[in-house]
Amino acid sequence: MKECIIENCNCEADKGRRYCHKHFLQRKAEQRKERKEKGLKIRTTWTKQCEVCRNNFESFNRERGRFCSKCWNKIKHSGSNTNNNYSYIPKQEKNKCWEHRRIAEQVLNRKLHTNEVVHHLDENPKNNNLTNLIIISRKVHTSLHQFLKIQGVILEGSKNENNENCWDNLRVPMTTAWLETTDAKVLKLWEIGQSAAEPLS
Repeated sequence: MKECIIENCNCEADKGRRYCHKHFLQRKAEQRKERKEKGLKIRTTWTKQCEVCRNNFESFNRERGRFCSKCWNKIKHSGSNTNNNYSYIPKQEKNKCWEHRRIAEQVLNRKLHTNEVVHHLDENPKNNNLTNLIIISRKVHTSLHQFLKIQGVILEGSKNENNENCWDNLRVPMTTAWLETTDAKVLKLWEIGQSAAEPLS
């Protein structure tokens, strides 16, 4: 057993290190404190260009840093104008059912799988026209909304005088293009008719 090199410490050293775990952490904390006092960087950073505002920023992640903190906060707090304002229809005496899910189940002639989400292409929760409804997996649905948030903030940063109308016109084609480029499995309700479809895997 390789012991920690700190005097009077009989603990086993971490694999590949000269110190036990406790003293390794203490040493790292001391090194950070020393670097901070000398005005040196505590962590390695990379200069990246924000995809929204195009300003340079320092990122701790060389591979994944895409946005400056200001634009990332905008993305996190942005969203569609739905506010979960979906239409409900009576299901039983005490329960309600979202209308868009009921429509999808009627078209599919089966219950929706727990992993299946009915998405409104125009993000208008009141527009339950078949041509506006698709079924995708929960994972794809989350990624799609993240993509739309980013694109919405990018458009906002372009300072277009007619941003809102422009985004309304772009939302559906951008969604369609994203789904195609990511090769996501999509059930288009207007193409299914009354035939049954297999649940999304």
